[in-house]
Amino acid sequence: MSIDLLLDFESQALFSIFTYLKETPGFHDINEISEQVGFEKRTTAKYLERLVELSDEVEN
Repeated sequence: MSIDLLLDFESQALFSIFTYLKETPGFHDINEISEQVGFEKRTTAKYLERLVELSDEVEN
């Protein structure tokens, strides 16, 4: 079963961005990330902010 069928859109976006960044460490600009994960820049930026929030929650 494809993971796309198991996750809602937000979860898919977060998972896609997280996976991409984890597998390709280093500096990435928003254009590159958007292109690689297949989302618009605005959507990618929104979910990058959400990943930062989630990261902060996990640390605390």
